[in-house]
Amino acid sequence: MIGPNAGLNSSTTKSIFIGAAESNAGGVGYNTTGELNVLIGPEAGVAMTSGEKNVVLGSYAGQKVTTASSGVLIGADAGQNITTGDK
Repeated sequence: MIGPNAGLNSSTTKSIFIGAAESNAGGVGYNTTGELNVLIGPEAGVAMTSGEKNVVLGSYAGQKVTTASSGVLIGADAGQNITTGDK
């Protein structure tokens, strides 16, 4: 976990969080409980809660994802409107 507040309240293991959030209240992977996630980039997957087995790479990629699982989002703003679902 690298970046301001990255994974701060997270109870997950086996996940990688790298990046910063625009708010001091949260960070990449801030409240995540899901396992096996890779979140890299500013605001990448910042809202994720129980989603698992996701790869999110890019600025603002997957920013609204909460419980979606088994997804791959690559590129700036990728999957901006995805919140839930599998694959």
